Amino acid sequence: MTLDDATRYQLLKLIEAHPDYSQREIADAMRVSGGKLNYCLKAIGVGKDG
Repeated sequence: MTLDDATRYQLLKLIEAHPDYSQREIADAMRVSGGKLNYCLKAIGVGKDG
C-alpha cells in the first residue's frame, strides 16, 4: 500500500495533535471519506489490521 507524503504527514500531525479524535473526526478534519481514512490508517500501520 502506498500513501503520498503530504497525506501521511497530515494524518500523523492530526493524530499527534488530537489523539482523542475518533476516526470520523479525523476523516472530517482531513476532508476525506471514512473509507479513504481507513486506507490511510492501514497504509501507515495503524488500526486493527496494522
